[in-house]
Amino acid sequence: MNPGRSRISARAAQRCVTGVLLVGALLSCNSCQTRSTAASETAKAGPRASISFCATSAQNCAPAASFTASNTKELTIRAWTLGVPPGNHTQTLAISMPDGAEYPETRTGFRVPDGSKDPFQELRTISMAELQSSPNKIAGIWTVRLLLDGKLLATEKFEMKPQGPSKN
Repeated sequence: MNPGRSRISARAAQRCVTGVLLVGALLSCNSCQTRSTAASETAKAGPRASISFCATSAQNCAPAASFTASNTKELTIRAWTLGVPPGNHTQTLAISMPDGAEYPETRTGFRVPDGSKDPFQELRTISMAELQSSPNKIAGIWTVRLLLDGKLLATEKFEMKPQGPSKN
């Protein structure tokens, strides 16, 4: 065989192997990128929240969705927000009473440090005793909305049953 031809064949074979290796590397990087994208999409799922309600007068304060006005002097709203990105944020608890009126909302500013995975917890107490003079405002379905930086994260409802008949 001609030595010049074998060098050309060797170069062609080397280029072919280099090309195959390059394609293989690109494919493996592409699958790595796909995995990274999937992980970043999971991270982009964003903050999530939960809301629960508790009669403050109860000893163990077990969460519930229904209360009786005559037995509930105060009601505590517990809100947890998870997965909040680092930085400054404002959490709002907006409460709609059964008659459609808005109970005064709370806005709480907080900061999440880099690398923190701790949930932000807020407790809000509603004095039902202050509203006893207007039973129509108390009895019915209440709606609580949790907003983070103006975006709705969670909505929960609880029922306040009317007071029972008075005993004489």
